[in-house]
Amino acid sequence: MQVIEPLIPQYLEYIFPEESEEKLCSLVDTWIVQVHTGSRTLSDHFVNLTSGGNINAAVHVAHLFESTYGIMIPPRVIKDDSVKDADIQKLIKEAVNYLSELGAKHVQLRLTKKMHLLPIAKNLPLLGFTKSHCRIEFQAQVSELPRDNGTPFKWVAISEQGHFNLKYAAKFLELAGDGDKNWGLEENNLKILQSYLNDEEFKSKPDCPSTPLFWTQLLNLIFD
Repeated sequence: MQVIEPLIPQYLEYIFPEESEEKLCSLVDTWIVQVHTGSRTLSDHFVNLTSGGNINAAVHVAHLFESTYGIMIPPRVIKDDSVKDADIQKLIKEAVNYLSELGAKHVQLRLTKKMHLLPIAKNLPLLGFTKSHCRIEFQAQVSELPRDNGTPFKWVAISEQGHFNLKYAAKFLELAGDGDKNWGLEENNLKILQSYLNDEEFKSKPDCPSTPLFWTQLLNLIFD
């Protein structure tokens, strides 16, 4: 089912299990305002409820670029091996039907090699998905990344770099994807970055995009 306003508190508590009660209350208030002003669409969020009315699985959709959308599986679901693959598959099917009604031409979905998610990958072709490619990805908590002192890294918020604004960041992403057959040339990187900044799930503060400089070489973009 799609999230409705009375479910917002439970939904946010489910997808942000490590947040403090104060932060969750603030998020709930923000979401309700966004829903009422039309800047957030609750129908983009899907949950599965137990017989007792508790959320035990969730996915949401995001507009990536042009007529391409993504189905996102929250980290809570990825880490929780008690989540049933049948519940996730049901939500993915609901999301696909919803995106079809919106006129989406392409839908992307990324999965990690978690044992409880593998059955989902096997059944995705039944929903019309085809395997695009595999990727190797290294992850780390931002708090565990090298600091400035004693390292060749220097962390700088993009707003502090003068020339390195959001448009520059979008150009950087374009150059980083040059030559990669899996990179969509039609992607509007600026719109993607702006959508990240407008989504509470991707940021911790308004000025969160930063970049690690290795000596003077730009390495990446980080949304902390």
